[in-house]
Amino acid sequence: MTAKRNSILKTVIKSALVFTLSGAALFGAETNTQASSSNDDSGLAKTLAPQAASYGYFVDQYQQNIKTNTTPETNPAIALFNNTFLSYWDPTTQTKKDAAILQENLDKSIQISNGASQDEVNRSYLTDRRDLRYNLISGFGPYANAFIKDAGAQTDFNSIPDAPLPADSPYSSMKWADENSKLGSVVKLVDTAEASDWSGTGTPKAYIQYTRPYRQSSQVKVNPYLTNVMAAAKQNDYDFPSGHTTAAFETGETLAYAFPQRYQQLITRSSEVGYDRVLAGRHSPLAVMGGRVIGTAMTAATLNDPNNKQLADQAYKDVQADLPSQKDPSVQDSFRSCPRSMIF
Repeated sequence: MTAKRNSILKTVIKSALVFTLSGAALFGAETNTQASSSNDDSGLAKTLAPQAASYGYFVDQYQQNIKTNTTPETNPAIALFNNTFLSYWDPTTQTKKDAAILQENLDKSIQISNGASQDEVNRSYLTDRRDLRYNLISGFGPYANAFIKDAGAQTDFNSIPDAPLPADSPYSSMKWADENSKLGSVVKLVDTAEASDWSGTGTPKAYIQYTRPYRQSSQVKVNPYLTNVMAAAKQNDYDFPSGHTTAAFETGETLAYAFPQRYQQLITRSSEVGYDRVLAGRHSPLAVMGGRVIGTAMTAATLNDPNNKQLADQAYKDVQADLPSQKDPSVQDSFRSCPRSMIF
C-alpha cells in the first residue's frame, strides 16, 4: 500500500502544476470518443511531462521563496508567473501589458461580488476571518466533527455580526489545531505546507504590486461586514496572488493526501475559499488562479521533500486509523450544493 501510494504521489507531484493550468481544457475532454482516447492519452502524457522553468523545477527550489529573494531571477514563487500574470502586467513600470485581460478580470470581480447571495456573503465573511487552515475542515463533510475532536481544531468565529466590524478588528487569534493531538501528525504536516518560512505570498505580492479590485473600481461590492476593515487596509496590501487561496490549496491538498476518501471534496472546498475571496471583493479571479498555482506548487514541493517523508507517512497512517470509522451520516454534506459558477 505504501509503495503504491508513493508511486501515485510522484506522478501527482510531476503533473500538479500542469493539471492546474490545463484543468479547464480537461473538463471539455469528457465528450471525446473511445476511438480517439489512445491518441489523446499519448498527447496528454506529453502535456503532463514535467518541464524545467528558468529556475529549474519548483519542487527543488521552493525554499528560495524568502523575503530577501525579491525578483523573478532569485525567487521561483515570482518566476512561476513569468508566462502568465507577468505577461499581462509589468510591475517594474506599473503598466498594463494586456489591458483587455486585466479589464475582463475586473469585470468578473464586479459581476461576482454583486451577485453574491446572503449565504455566500456569510460564508465569505467567515472565510475571511477564520484561520486559513481551519477554513478547509468543512471539506471533510461527515468526517468533519471527528477531525475537529481528534485534531483539537477550533475557531473564534462562529457567527455573523449584526453590523460591520470596526476597522481595526483582528483575524482569528486561536491556533487552528493541536500538533500534540491524536491527529497531531496531520496538523503538523499541514502547518509544514502552509506556515513554513517559504510558503507565504508576501514576497510575490510585494514584487507584483497589483491593486485589489475594490480599490480599482467602486463597482466591486465589498462584503458588508468587512467594509470598515477593507477600507482601512494598507495601500500595499496587494491582490496577486491571493494568500487565502494559496493557503487553501496548501491545506486542502495536504489533507486530501492524508485522507483521499474526501479528495474531490477537499479540493473543491479549496476552490470555494478562492471564490469566497472574489465574492467578498478582496481578490480578483486572476489572483485566485495565481493562488491555486502557487499553493499547488508549494504542496507538491512539501510532499516531495525527503525531509517530510516520515511525517507525511505518519499523517496518512494516523488519519486512516482514525477517521474512516467515525463518519457521521447526520451531517449535511455541502459539497453536493457547490455551484458550477465557481469555475471562472
